Amino acid sequence: MADLYLQQRRWQEAQVLYRHVLDIAPQRKQTWAKLGALLDTMGGQGAEVAWQRALELHPEWWPYYPGLLAHYEGLRQTDKAVQMREQIALLHEAPLLIKRFWWNEHISQGTLAGAGGRWAESAREFKRAIDFLPGEPVAYYNLGRVCQQTKQEQLAKVAYEKALAVDASFTPARQKLKTLRP
Repeated sequence: MADLYLQQRRWQEAQVLYRHVLDIAPQRKQTWAKLGALLDTMGGQGAEVAWQRALELHPEWWPYYPGLLAHYEGLRQTDKAVQMREQIALLHEAPLLIKRFWWNEHISQGTLAGAGGRWAESAREFKRAIDFLPGEPVAYYNLGRVCQQTKQEQLAKVAYEKALAVDASFTPARQKLKTLRP
């Protein structure tokens, strides 16, 4: 129900329900992260504690790090943001098997966000996938689709061209390029 309130931008109701869930089950790491993101949307107060609790419960869960980074950047806490960027950079040096896992996670999340019409979130997820495996054309292609959907045709063109630069035989990107205005 809290997620539904969140989608409807009923911030207060969502916050109350997330907190209620955490009162009952304080080990729910994803709920802590959702509360952190919501509190950032509402002005940031208490968000850092929620993000840190999510990371404490699940330190290997990559998406919580960018959430906390966005929190620090939003509050212009430069020192903490720099530290978080350094931690994120270390995650990008993980073995290929781990990178593939995160790449898949971001492709999935980007696809789900796009299916729900949450274009900014979808684009962000595909960009994160690209960060993990820049040599895979699928994330560029999906980013191009998001850009095309949001009427950013020049950015879509760039994304499709990057997909083809990675794999010249990636037919879906070539077909999408043909649909764009010259």
